[in-house]
Amino acid sequence: MKADPTFVFACALPTRFPHPKAVAVDDAGGVYAGSSGWAGGLEKFQRTSGQPSTFASAWSVEAGRVRGIALLPDGTVCVSLRLTTGCDIHRYGPDGSRMAAWAPGSRGLRNPAGVATDPEGLVYVAETKAWDGRPDASYDRVQKLTAGGRFLAAWGESGSGDGQFNLPVGIAVGPDGVVYVADTYNSRIQAFSPAGAFLRKWGAFGHMGGEFNCPQGIAVSPDGRVYVADTCNNRIQVFQPDGTLEAAWGQRGSGQGEFWLPCGIAVDGRGKVYVADTMNSRVQVFQQAPREACRER
Repeated sequence: MKADPTFVFACALPTRFPHPKAVAVDDAGGVYAGSSGWAGGLEKFQRTSGQPSTFASAWSVEAGRVRGIALLPDGTVCVSLRLTTGCDIHRYGPDGSRMAAWAPGSRGLRNPAGVATDPEGLVYVAETKAWDGRPDASYDRVQKLTAGGRFLAAWGESGSGDGQFNLPVGIAVGPDGVVYVADTYNSRIQAFSPAGAFLRKWGAFGHMGGEFNCPQGIAVSPDGRVYVADTCNNRIQVFQPDGTLEAAWGQRGSGQGEFWLPCGIAVDGRGKVYVADTMNSRVQVFQQAPREACRER
């Protein structure tokens, strides 16, 4: 699928750590990328002062296997990690200093994947069971926590019915509080109330518009549009909140606007789209036309 004319390539940011799986952007334009490899970590790109179209590497930390990144309202960075000693949520300051670490939840975190935050500072974590080899159906779920790690609620189990999941990797919260989950191995998107009540779903396995092949990344823009990294279809799809398809672009490759298993996605307040182009070891940035190129230093 070629690039949608409403979204154009702006730049690519090569990552220090290979295979970035997660990406987030803060209100100041800082871009955070997290690697999924055991030797990987978290890094930040910052817009250059006086040159808003230029990015420079700001810092990097060898945090561990990053699965998800989200920004809290106070500007701190919430990161879900798998470590050799277990699974944690770490919080970092905008300067890269680690501020806190906790393994939250009603029974701890077994295999945290995506992480999202809402305007009130609450944290939502998508948990999976499929990648740790332990067949416990209760770990295909979402946990809702305070910013300090106190457990509030959880919902979901393994399955293909409404409110059930099969490897839910991506999670995002809309401006109205609706929680969207990329239900990866069910190849669909599910939407829930903040309390976990099922609202709606869309998508099925396939390669046509509105269909998915193991989507892993999901983000919601300030106007409520839902952006999905359709990972194994090597493309991005954009939807209205009810699941109506608006735009799509991408195909397998390493050129501008091409992807190789894109796993993470973020959208900033100006409508720019940031894609963790995982196997190409870069973050690609897109914006709606007209084009304004950006550069990485």
